[in-house]
Amino acid sequence: MKKTKSKKATQFPPPLSAPDLVVALVQADPIVRPYVYCYRVDFGPDFHPGQKYHYVWKDKTCTCTLNRSCPAVGKVASYLAEGGQRADDPPADYWVIVPTNCPVCSSAATSNPSLTFPGHGMGWQCSVGGTEHYWQARAAVIVRAQREVPRIWLFPPRESGGYVGVTVEDYVESGHGVLGNSYLEE
Repeated sequence: MKKTKSKKATQFPPPLSAPDLVVALVQADPIVRPYVYCYRVDFGPDFHPGQKYHYVWKDKTCTCTLNRSCPAVGKVASYLAEGGQRADDPPADYWVIVPTNCPVCSSAATSNPSLTFPGHGMGWQCSVGGTEHYWQARAAVIVRAQREVPRIWLFPPRESGGYVGVTVEDYVESGHGVLGNSYLEE
């Protein structure tokens, strides 16, 4: 009869209570790395898998229940103070987390899963302005981006004489059609 090796079950350290966890996290020397739009703080194999990794956002909040009071927040601050690599910034209209305060009026914001989708992150709504403030915040980003796009001149303005010129945008908004062969159809 063939002997089979029995697989030993992996033994993890037990989870720590909140007070013990805080003490252990303060004393630990974790590995901090940028992770997508936040920082992953790896406290190592001496911690229970559910307490080993902490994710700290740029607003100095941790994903664990300790939130702003988590020692991982301080570990990230030390990492950055020592010249550590910064995490990438998300696109301007991408919310990696629900904002604490509405960017339009600074009132409290809450999660709205119906507005969550991959291209723009977490959906939220304002406690005062509702989803309208979500859409206003999204639109503000688009307006800012449009202001940064250089104007394309069909007929440039003149320094003297008061002629303001005509842009592609002016032409299209005038109702004459789009650029291309539209002039043949008129």
